[in-house]
Amino acid sequence: MSDSSTEQIVQDTIRPRELSDAEVDNRVIVVGGGLGGLATACTLAARGYAVVLCDKNDWTGGKAAVHEEAGFRFDMGPTILTIPAVLKRIFDEANQPLETALDLVPLDPQWRSFFTDGTTLDLHADVELMKKELEKFSPGSGAGDGYASFMDLAEKLHKI
Repeated sequence: MSDSSTEQIVQDTIRPRELSDAEVDNRVIVVGGGLGGLATACTLAARGYAVVLCDKNDWTGGKAAVHEEAGFRFDMGPTILTIPAVLKRIFDEANQPLETALDLVPLDPQWRSFFTDGTTLDLHADVELMKKELEKFSPGSGAGDGYASFMDLAEKLHKI
């Protein structure tokens, strides 16, 4: 397909509506339709901005995408949501219940890593349980205490 054909298809399928005076004064372009760009666009739209979202890909979601080929499905990026409260805040701001859009199912362990020597390491939501898991996985390394310290810092940063 030539560039001019593609441009014509875009012009034929995207018909911008008239913007109100308030929207003209509050126009925003968000570059990047990954998870961060989508969150930004949703939040700004909920706050009354006229948002245009631009991305280089034909899909939104960035690395949170799915590739299907030869009957197989491949997750291209994040496959775990460790802090659903962040997503809930975005939906709340837009006055949209998260539960009507997504069916989130808590799992524990959240994740299991498999290593070539046959060992496994599970990721748990409970910090104390995860700390014990890390101490068992890597005795004497201080990994459990390091993880607990990291989680304390992450909680403080999350509140900012």
